[in-house]
Amino acid sequence: MKILFYLSEQDVRLHDFIKCLQRTDHMIGVMSQEINQQQIQQFEPDIIIHNLQGVTSFPISSKAVSININESEGDNCFSFENKKSKNFLDSFVTNRNNTLDKDMLDKFQSDILYMGNIADFGQTFRTFIKNNNDIILKFFTPQLNNLVGYCGMLDINHYGKYYKHAKASIVFAEDTARIKDIIVSDGNPVTFDINKTEEFTGNLNEAIKNNKRFSIDGMDKRSIINDHTSYDRIAQMFKTVGLNKIVDDIMKQKRKDWGSI
Repeated sequence: MKILFYLSEQDVRLHDFIKCLQRTDHMIGVMSQEINQQQIQQFEPDIIIHNLQGVTSFPISSKAVSININESEGDNCFSFENKKSKNFLDSFVTNRNNTLDKDMLDKFQSDILYMGNIADFGQTFRTFIKNNNDIILKFFTPQLNNLVGYCGMLDINHYGKYYKHAKASIVFAEDTARIKDIIVSDGNPVTFDINKTEEFTGNLNEAIKNNKRFSIDGMDKRSIINDHTSYDRIAQMFKTVGLNKIVDDIMKQKRKDWGSI
């Protein structure tokens, strides 16, 4: 089949879907910016997947099945954000290469790692760092920052390498997408809850000084890979709209890419 992605705005999750389908035998096209009906007709898509907001079908005359990832309501409409949506697409992980040469380890190792602005954790964390000034802290964010440990921006394809080699990857307790990434990368998630700050700093001490590993109830590497990869999520989407042949192709490719653990 010919599958066209139209991206009205960039979304890393859709790019992960594109990568999945590009590894199958289906022909994949990608378009962004202006909708060019002539080019679309020349491509002759069987399926159009898009994230245009406020519509329940792609706005051109076409026989293609329209799959809408845009928070709209409809049989072929899906949501990454609304957990109450009947077609909610839960967070997922993508298989990335986290292998490092030994001479690269120092670059990726840390005591505490965070993907985001460390100021998100407020005064409790700042005090912890001030009282433990020998700790190796690394945090990545596009926001310029003058705090110790700021490392600039980071390509998402390298996240897992840093997770894997950090004693503690700090994360908000409700950020299940990030927690899944940390676990699948063999990282050590230390969760932050605003109502449990003493427990948070205690867990950090245990992770850094005693190499304690933490687990998250209901999440482990095997179950995440079994049910929560990018392949699983796009297969869910195609199954919902009745395109079961593509589902079989996707899951076959998942087995090749992820293998067994």
